[in-house]
Amino acid sequence: MNSNFLIKDVEIKNFRGYSNQKFDFFKDKQDYRGLILLGGPNGYGKTSLMDAIEWCFTGTVHRLKEDFGTRRDSNNKLLKSLIRNNPSDMEVWVKINVSFNNEQLELERLFDQTDESKAFYPENSNFKVNGRLIKQKNTIDSIIGKPIANDFYERFTCSYEKNITIYEKNRTDIYAMFSSFLGGTKDIQVAIGNLDGVEANEGIITKLENKINSDYKPSYIRLTDSYEKLETKLGELLKEKETRDDIAEIINDYPKDKVFDDEIIPSMSLHEIGEDIDKKLVQFKDQNNKLKNLSFLKEYSSVYHESKSYKEILEKEKKYNSFMQRVYQPYKLKEEDIQSIQGKNLEAIKSEKEILESIKINIMKFQKPTKEGALKLKEFSQEIIDKDDVHLASFEKVESLLLSHESLSNQLEGFKTPDKALNALRMLIDHTEGFQIHRENEHKACPLCGSEENFSNKELELAMVARDVLGVVDEKRAELQKKFDDCDLDIKEMYKTFYDYLFGKIGNTLLELTKAINNFTSLQPYILGCASFSMDINQLDQSFLEKKQEEFKNQLEEEIVLATLETSILEQLVTEQGVLLAISSHHNQEQQVNILEFKAFNAEDKINGLTQFIDYYQKILENTTNSIDIKDIKLDLLVDKIINLNKLIQLVESDKEIQNFSSEMKEQKELLNESKRIYTRRQKELDEFKRISRELKRLRVQWDKEKVDEIKEPLQKIYRRINRHTNIKDINLLIEGRTNKIAGLWANTNEDEEIFATNILSAGQLSVVALAIFISVALGQKESPFKCYFMDDPIQTMDDLNILSFIDLLRAELAPEHQSGNQFVDQLFFTTCDEKLERLISHKMKSFGVNFSHVHFTGYGDFEMKV
Repeated sequence: MNSNFLIKDVEIKNFRGYSNQKFDFFKDKQDYRGLILLGGPNGYGKTSLMDAIEWCFTGTVHRLKEDFGTRRDSNNKLLKSLIRNNPSDMEVWVKINVSFNNEQLELERLFDQTDESKAFYPENSNFKVNGRLIKQKNTIDSIIGKPIANDFYERFTCSYEKNITIYEKNRTDIYAMFSSFLGGTKDIQVAIGNLDGVEANEGIITKLENKINSDYKPSYIRLTDSYEKLETKLGELLKEKETRDDIAEIINDYPKDKVFDDEIIPSMSLHEIGEDIDKKLVQFKDQNNKLKNLSFLKEYSSVYHESKSYKEILEKEKKYNSFMQRVYQPYKLKEEDIQSIQGKNLEAIKSEKEILESIKINIMKFQKPTKEGALKLKEFSQEIIDKDDVHLASFEKVESLLLSHESLSNQLEGFKTPDKALNALRMLIDHTEGFQIHRENEHKACPLCGSEENFSNKELELAMVARDVLGVVDEKRAELQKKFDDCDLDIKEMYKTFYDYLFGKIGNTLLELTKAINNFTSLQPYILGCASFSMDINQLDQSFLEKKQEEFKNQLEEEIVLATLETSILEQLVTEQGVLLAISSHHNQEQQVNILEFKAFNAEDKINGLTQFIDYYQKILENTTNSIDIKDIKLDLLVDKIINLNKLIQLVESDKEIQNFSSEMKEQKELLNESKRIYTRRQKELDEFKRISRELKRLRVQWDKEKVDEIKEPLQKIYRRINRHTNIKDINLLIEGRTNKIAGLWANTNEDEEIFATNILSAGQLSVVALAIFISVALGQKESPFKCYFMDDPIQTMDDLNILSFIDLLRAELAPEHQSGNQFVDQLFFTTCDEKLERLISHKMKSFGVNFSHVHFTGYGDFEMKV
């Protein structure tokens, strides 16, 4: 069965002229491909049937929606029967059974809202597939997997209604029609129209441009002019104030020798910065802060260098104390443990321990003496003892004993018998010696049964009798048994001795390795302490440490030198409040310390305190100096500049007239900035809209060219097949126009003259063109899984010959030999009100074996299926 989309039957309830009707197009047929011919007079429901199919698939009926939108009905009475057959029955329902991908699907759409105009929008109706509600993409798109619902009417429906619009529309409308046929630039054209405007309607670009020129730009120019006037007046005021005694005196007293390149000589003129008085004040304050920083750097330069020197000395003292506490003194307490790990590698020890533990586990598997066990013990011994170990030499004999043991065992096998009495006598003989030894050792009970009563000299007597009974022949067996027992005992003793020796060796070695690992672990802090002084623990001994102690001690300064340097630093750092500059308590960062607190610090805390001041100084140094050499600056010069700038800043900030004027300029500046922001933003929007318009036009031209080239050839072929008697040789789509390129429909006459089609073609010829375009579009969709097309009485204005040509074209496409999957149509729904045409089509399809279904309407919704 074809895997493409095919309609099997349609069931309609309360839709348009149908109260309740079902159409089974292919009853008792397996093949759903071919023609569905719908014949009958106008007004009998042929078009409504196709509307129902469109509504179920797409959630709208394009022609009804377009007509309703044109009328703009709002009266409740006029809104009735837009889609319902019975206004009192709320449910409108269409169900279609289809085949897709060789599966049977049931598609169903239901509408039950009061306002019937909402039925033209898919979101207002429920769409189900096999009973499951589809919420997202609730159209045929969710099944096909491609967006076809939106262009369903344009691409899959052909009607006289649509054909007649070709010669009713003007040149621009014909372009729009082609855009909709091609599915290409209709939306782009709408967007261009919105931007550039259409006919008398202004577009977004023109409206925005007019708004900018009428409102935003004049406002921005006016506020700019107003602000510039205020700026001029402020400049005049400041210049006038600069001549007064108080400000003039300060400016004159300011030292003119610059201490850095971008230093400004104070002036009330705004020309240097081109801004308001606030910017002038910021300029003064920034320069004053820079001068203060330079003054600080100059004043504390000496103590900064002293602090760095003192810090280095303290760090040497800290290093000496740390060496004594972490390395020198602990060595005496842990000397034995330290020596136990010197020259050893922890990872190697751990690896050795793991190997021995593995060997220990494996040895335990061979406690009983066997040939394999003996070989394994010798193999394991290579990892534990030396080759010349005496125990290993003794154990070498076990191999010959095992061979003898095996030989004796084999010889004894020859004396085995199933006779129980004979075996009992042999048992007495073999154990006579053992019984005697057992009794001599004052054991009164039988070693076998444990009874004293039965353990008498009778056993010995019985053994002697047994020896006599068995005779000389058994003496050889008894002798072999004795040798076997002695050999077995020797093997066991030798094997156990060596096994116990190896096991003990492993245990002792593991104890030593564990102790070494524990020593490494416990000495880890000490090892790290040594490493902090670049010392290898393997090199340590008392002599080495004595030398190191002396080396560190020689780097220390005398106490009097330290005290003098510390006193000098602290006296320079103490502030008027009695605390040290930039040095805070290590317990509370917000609390600065005094001299006595600092003196009570240990070496590490003093280093931290000095570091705080050094960092503070360096931060100011990095942010201030650049290429300035502090040594070349005089402190008095800096102080004079700072004093004058402070006075000038205070005077300007306290001047009411300047501040009032400055406040007014601020307000005006805010209005100007806001106006500029709006004007700039709107101008950017305008530029962006213009850019988008240019890009859309470029895309439209590119798309038009590609699509027109794509459709030209099939359009001409199809037109020639349908239109066989005319002075028009062919119809062509051409891109014309230099600036606004538009696809136009042109006719080529027998005189090889190209004429705009609507100027020369009759209504019938335009219908032929429309059909040719429709089929050309269908040909372009051959690869789509949805190839169901709907022709609603499309040939009313065509003459008989063109109609015959058209029917032959359809018949050839639908013929069985063309149903290979490469045809442009799987199903074609074709309606006609012309009874003769109906019979002609039926005859043609039957004659050429085309699979078709013939529905003849006898009344509205009533029909008969013709064979």
